[in-house]
Amino acid sequence: MNIVFLDCSTVGSTSLKPLEAQGNFSCYQYTQPEETVQRLQGIDVAIVNKTKITKEVIDACPQLKLICVAATGMNNIDLEYAAQKNITVKNVADYSTNSVAQVTFALVLELINKTACFDTYVKSGSYSSGTIFSYLGEEFSELSGKRYGIIGMGNIGKKVAAIATTFGCEVVYYSTTGKNNSAHEYKRVELDELLANREKINLELQTTIDHQTDPWGVKVSSVEVKHIDLPQEMQRAMARQAEAERDRRAKVINADGEYEAATKLSEASEIMNRNPVTLQLRYLQTLVDISSKGSSTIIPLTLDLLGALPGMKK
Repeated sequence: MNIVFLDCSTVGSTSLKPLEAQGNFSCYQYTQPEETVQRLQGIDVAIVNKTKITKEVIDACPQLKLICVAATGMNNIDLEYAAQKNITVKNVADYSTNSVAQVTFALVLELINKTACFDTYVKSGSYSSGTIFSYLGEEFSELSGKRYGIIGMGNIGKKVAAIATTFGCEVVYYSTTGKNNSAHEYKRVELDELLANREKINLELQTTIDHQTDPWGVKVSSVEVKHIDLPQEMQRAMARQAEAERDRRAKVINADGEYEAATKLSEASEIMNRNPVTLQLRYLQTLVDISSKGSSTIIPLTLDLLGALPGMKK
């Protein structure tokens, strides 16, 4: 069995000796796109991390039977076409859950605590030489009580959610597939709600701050959640999601309206059936509505006369 690792430099100093025992093994530090097909000739098993395996590559490598992705994400593989060609594709699931969650909160805590700023201030000697032994140039807050939004509730998302909950956050999430309802302990929201709720958050923050500062005669004039520039792919995804959500809501509203109208008509017909006078009143109201337009010719007929016409009898 011929095995090749097309970009082994991406796994650092990890030992590849176990792979050597599985067959005729070779590896390349990195593979350019134009080199992929040539290096996969006669290969049964391809191991990749970043290298793309496209439809064209698959067609040019008929001996290929297995593609192993040395990561979790498989967006560099044409999965649909590989399945059509009976090529098995495997990835490394859940290997980075703890480390990615750890890095996530390293960044979150730096953002909240301004650790680097305070570290620089102390190391500069300004803290020890100051008179109040405090630095008021930067503000920091606590995670407790904040809403923590997560896009994608897979294994990593759930780990991040658990840590955020431990910090006292209210966790909400958006399902990237639209099908993930497994995280029952957290509220699922739409993407536009998750990312476009800044005005509401600003107002809530302003109200909370005013409640604390007004008794002291301090007025905070402005509270604003800073804008975040999103990648074009995310913006397009948001636009598609928002449009789909608007269509869904419109259909629900229309359906509710139809249901309510049908219910009212059913109730009205029962009333008219029990009391024929109400039908006469409705008839007169219809005449008034038609005549108000001013361009109609009305020939009134009594219900008794209509009943005498051919085909109108029961």
